[in-house]
Amino acid sequence: MSDIRFRDLTADDIDPIRALYTTYRPAGVKLDRLRAEHATCPGVVVMAGERLVGFAYCYSFAPDIYELANIFVHRDFRDAGLGRTLLERICERAAPTHNAIVAVNSLKAETTEPKRRPDGLYARGGFDVVLQTPHSTVYAKSLSPAGSDGG
Repeated sequence: MSDIRFRDLTADDIDPIRALYTTYRPAGVKLDRLRAEHATCPGVVVMAGERLVGFAYCYSFAPDIYELANIFVHRDFRDAGLGRTLLERICERAAPTHNAIVAVNSLKAETTEPKRRPDGLYARGGFDVVLQTPHSTVYAKSLSPAGSDGG
């Protein structure tokens, strides 16, 4: 995995993101919203050579809060710290303009393989559990951007 690199998400990544994620979750991703918000909200991709193998992106949730809409790493590249780095990079990109990030994980989402609980990933990334239901967990992280009034 020496040819792994991270970069900001661009419009050219949207179709490869859809193709990668659809292998895991047949319902796929909301492409219209991703196309509309990728230029104004943080997004990061992981490349192995020329192959997109992971991604994370946010949507606007409130004037000073982003929602981590999705974070995913291809199964062949998991357990190598790529998810943790994606989470760190998203937080770095969000912090200059936003005060917090929230993320929701639902165990009921239909997937082609067993869903992994992300509790450890989010805890290591500085997120707190703010709400739990029998099937979903809401995580939040305060970013406290310097010099920002949240807007």
